[in-house]
Amino acid sequence: MPTIPYLLTGETLEDLALQTTNLFQDVYENGIGGAGLGDVFSTEGDVLNLRLHSSGGLKKVSNQLSIKLANNSGLSLTSTGLSASISQGNVNTSDGEVGPGAGNFEPAGGVYCFYPQLKGTDVTAYLSGLGQLGTSYVTNIWLSADDYAQFTYITSSGEIHWVFLLRDKTTGRLQGYQAPDHPCFGHSGDPILNPHPFPDYDETKHEIIVINPSREEIKHLKVLCKPPRLGIPAKSLLEMFCGEKPIVELNEHEEREYPPKEITVAVIKDEDRKPLWLKEKTGIIKLRIPQPDYIKVRSIKRIRDVDSTISI
Repeated sequence: MPTIPYLLTGETLEDLALQTTNLFQDVYENGIGGAGLGDVFSTEGDVLNLRLHSSGGLKKVSNQLSIKLANNSGLSLTSTGLSASISQGNVNTSDGEVGPGAGNFEPAGGVYCFYPQLKGTDVTAYLSGLGQLGTSYVTNIWLSADDYAQFTYITSSGEIHWVFLLRDKTTGRLQGYQAPDHPCFGHSGDPILNPHPFPDYDETKHEIIVINPSREEIKHLKVLCKPPRLGIPAKSLLEMFCGEKPIVELNEHEEREYPPKEITVAVIKDEDRKPLWLKEKTGIIKLRIPQPDYIKVRSIKRIRDVDSTISI
């Protein structure tokens, strides 16, 4: 392989032409960057063409350069400029849920949420919440009694499913949050600033319980959420834990800890906003979630079906 840059020397144009021919012959025979000519380049007459993968890369379309990254999405350079497109199937979304009210909740996904869907009777909901929200931007929803809100949000996480339950110490009433992301994702990205999704938490009145269901348990619960026939509304996953007739029974006396796995807590949208403590050059922030002392972690003891008790 010739040394780059390759110096051409000669007394006549014919000498330079011959050296140029020898250079390209050397490139042809020895390959470029360890790849043979047939692997990367092909020739058509006097034209050297770049050989590309059929599913993406660079290609010539109507005498213009097109950049294709995938079958249904990517970047292309057209006569009107640079065009970008992305297919719906390439956007990774998840569903999260909070409720039942009354009270304030931090919805799953935070800034990445789409408009919420609500259900309940005599529903009242405020995105601003009731009371002071503080000096930082927050994503909040206030729900009236017995109402639920569901949020579809864009995620790059989904490694661990989180169910947070807020239990009234006096009445035993449960409110909750469920999503395949920790509550800090889409909010501050800091699990110390956003350790749970309940702005109204009062340690003198409430206790917080966390469950990290397995994939098999979530799959089974989603099957039970489906209506048995037409005309019956589907149940939501959170209702399985804290609805009027919850079917999930917890191991109340089994002490557990947060999963040790690192999970995605934030996506870096702007390098200027990268946390000072983040030293790595990465587009996402992954952390092991620290467990607050006041949060209890429990497992699912069993899931009760309508007609029978099913142990997991």
